[in-house]
Amino acid sequence: MKRYAAMLSSAILASCALVGGIQYGGQSAAFGGDNVLRNDVAKVIKQWESAAFLCQNIKAIDAKISDVKRVKGRMQSEEVWTVQACGQVHHYNVRMREDERGETNFNVSFLK
Repeated sequence: MKRYAAMLSSAILASCALVGGIQYGGQSAAFGGDNVLRNDVAKVIKQWESAAFLCQNIKAIDAKISDVKRVKGRMQSEEVWTVQACGQVHHYNVRMREDERGETNFNVSFLK
């Protein structure tokens, strides 16, 4: 029973991490490992929030995977990232595509 509780606690912590003042939750192809991709995507979203809404303070990001598929042997993921910032909630479409070198290219667009 103790073992199950420890595994459950680890899973909860992994799915709801507080890093750099931003609380991350949900599931994303960008979460895990060293989180370089997650941080790169968050940086672009911070730029959107700053430019469009004059907001510098992102409180939380919750990610949801909409679609994952393999095209020509390479992974592609489409996700919706819900952002809580400056008392508002905004949604962003995040598309990630693995390239021939195994690296991931991504695109972020605002959802109305």
